[in-house]
Amino acid sequence: MKGSYNLLDELEIAEEQVQSTDLLREAQEIFKAEESREAAIRFRLGKELNPQTKLERLSGERYFSTAAIKSICIKHRLRFLESKLFKGDIPQEAILQIKRLEEKQGSEFKAFKVIAPSERFRLKDSTKDPILLAQTENDDFLYIHQWGNDMKWYQRLLYFPLSNIQNLAITAFVVAFLASMIMPSDAIPEYYARTSALSFVFRAIIFFTISGLLFTLSLMLGVLLEKEFSEDVWNDPYFN
Repeated sequence: MKGSYNLLDELEIAEEQVQSTDLLREAQEIFKAEESREAAIRFRLGKELNPQTKLERLSGERYFSTAAIKSICIKHRLRFLESKLFKGDIPQEAILQIKRLEEKQGSEFKAFKVIAPSERFRLKDSTKDPILLAQTENDDFLYIHQWGNDMKWYQRLLYFPLSNIQNLAITAFVVAFLASMIMPSDAIPEYYARTSALSFVFRAIIFFTISGLLFTLSLMLGVLLEKEFSEDVWNDPYFN
């Protein structure tokens, strides 16, 4: 009938509105749940390490042993400490990666650690390449995320003498050897310059003198500055 009221049409419109409202509510609930989950992850990142329940190794993911981590930390003078000691901000990308891995794992990670220079555990404005890992079992660590891009190629050379006492001695010997070899002949006293054998003896004296001085002074400077070798502090949470 012309001008009649179609109740069915209005009912369908009302149903569409209800469904739209329900979808919006579901989306809001999902968003809140994800926010709550991310907040829980950040909370765990700031807690003491908890005993980790046994986790199956995930296919396609990267795992690293404590021995490999120690080797890298010593070479580059880095620390390997609990995530709660890290003073910088954990980026959102890392949180999302933790969510992905936990979904794949089917359980939560209880312990997180960070590989970073010591200043990253003191200064928030440092940007040197932290690496976040989750502890599993058998001293294995699951790679989660790396951020920052400030690790220079030459840093391994700079930190080589600080790795251990053997490397300090090697560095002192190499520097002394180069210094004794590049010494110009005019700098050799006349007595030693008379023959090549005496000249070699003088250079050998210079070599042992410089290497001994460099090694001794480096050790003394390290003691005065309260600095220790990387192999002794790579997982030490105290300043040194």
